Amino acid sequence: MLLVRDREIAQAHARCFGDAQPTDVITQAYRPIPPERSWRADILINLDRARRPPRGGSPDRELALYLAHGFDHLMGGRDGTATARARMLRRERRWLAAARREGVPLEFGLGETPS
Repeated sequence: MLLVRDREIAQAHARCFGDAQPTDVITQAYRPIPPERSWRADILINLDRARRPPRGGSPDRELALYLAHGFDHLMGGRDGTATARARMLRRERRWLAAARREGVPLEFGLGETPS
């Protein structure tokens, strides 16, 4: 997982998808190269966006949601339609609620002033 700013994620977005606009999360999975058997993956998360939650709420919650969203994509989740996006968001919120019930800390200190 890489935590990046608007500029870096916009560059990656342009390279990967031909769109130079910043986005919240980019997920890339890589097939294993023999003799390796394990898949590898990158999740790029935009800290600038997390600090400005579009739906209101806390930056920490937004960062946790972006992380869940990246993992959802790695598990095959797609968000190409409004229905698919809504389904993903419901699933991600359930995962985060389960993590909180299990005592997983989801506070990252993003409410502080960015440096």
